[in-house]
Amino acid sequence: MLKAPTFTTERFIPLTVSQLPQIFTSYFLV
Repeated sequence: MLKAPTFTTERFIPLTVSQLPQIFTSYFLV
């Protein structure tokens, strides 16, 4: 149970970091 949140966080953080540029570009385009 304790490993589940850690695994999700470790998988979620890199995903958000890689998506940050896409979010920024979409914000500047609009």
